[in-house]
Amino acid sequence: MPLHVQSPDGEETAGQRKDHFEAPVQLTRPVNLAMRNRVPRYLFRAFDESSGGGRELSVINATEIIPRGYMNRRQVTGFYEKQEKELHAMVQAHFSADEDVLTEFSSWAASLHTVLCYAYTCSLSCREVHVAVIDRERLHGEVRIWWVPHLLDPGEYHGEHEYLAHGCIRGPGYTAVPFKNLMVGGLCPTVFPELTGWGKGRSPDFGDGLRDKMFGEELVGYYDYQTERIKQIGKLFGDLSSPVMLALLTLRPRYLAQASVPVNDEAMAQEDFVDWLIIALDIQPLDFDPEEEDWCQRGVVYTREEGDWKAYPDVEQWIKLLRLIGERQSRQSAEEEKRSGIDGEEESDVHDGTMQDRLTESDLQDLDEEDLDEEMLSDEELDDESDVED
Repeated sequence: MPLHVQSPDGEETAGQRKDHFEAPVQLTRPVNLAMRNRVPRYLFRAFDESSGGGRELSVINATEIIPRGYMNRRQVTGFYEKQEKELHAMVQAHFSADEDVLTEFSSWAASLHTVLCYAYTCSLSCREVHVAVIDRERLHGEVRIWWVPHLLDPGEYHGEHEYLAHGCIRGPGYTAVPFKNLMVGGLCPTVFPELTGWGKGRSPDFGDGLRDKMFGEELVGYYDYQTERIKQIGKLFGDLSSPVMLALLTLRPRYLAQASVPVNDEAMAQEDFVDWLIIALDIQPLDFDPEEEDWCQRGVVYTREEGDWKAYPDVEQWIKLLRLIGERQSRQSAEEEKRSGIDGEEESDVHDGTMQDRLTESDLQDLDEEDLDEEMLSDEELDDESDVED
């Protein structure tokens, strides 16, 4: 199916829906900003020494990703400047893993569960396996990220698990950690014990069956020994620790409140749980408001099974948890500002209520002189007072 491309400020046609994905959608035009707003801010991937065609064809390491289409100082046009046929052929070839095409894309996923399963099966035959995360708002240069079904005919390609980033990946919005460091940090057996039992002897795939099995089980609570390990793993990712920790926490179905919290008041129980979680994982304040982010809203990012597409309940749970934390931090910030304002008013009232604060330095000097005059009587006045007493 030909891909029709339009500039970011183009309008959506009537065929483009802004609600959640009720069925596979065929979008012929345009590929625009509204679609890119449906891409999660944080995405994950796993790679090894053979990824991207190997080190001779591309650069993929812990500090940057340079697709082979950018290598050897090749002049690359912007996404919207490309001919329609060229862009469609490149997307199709990249998704089909055609190494003969000079792709300008790198592949990513919203599901850390998917990425960890792939990383583990790769680690059985490769030594240098990494797990990476990006914050698309903090990447250097022009990087545009799309959900595969927005670029290819969703009836022909099953790419619901994949996102394609056009551009070189570098800057503070990117980091990658050796997979073995995650394992040493407690990924297995503490956080994700199912991983090692599932992947042995299999060719690399994405663990769809394991995810379905795990999310078919009962909800579980939160345990300090697991959250402590998750925090240790999160620290490996530096400033991008928060999305990684929350994604690790939601690798399996979880209650959205601690099991030990009474649920007589559901809202309070949830608030107490979020407060505990922020402290337990040492989650730093988000630099955005989830309520104002399209991708954080219910049903915007594809997560639920549609037709023969896979479901990603881990991603749905991860986004919901991130939204709860963002909302709680916003309320706490507003409460602190309110308290600060009240304290400031009270302090101001105290100052205004004291006589000394309202008097000028000249007034104070006059008062001091009057007091001095009263205390320092002349000898004559003292004699007069003595005569009166006699």
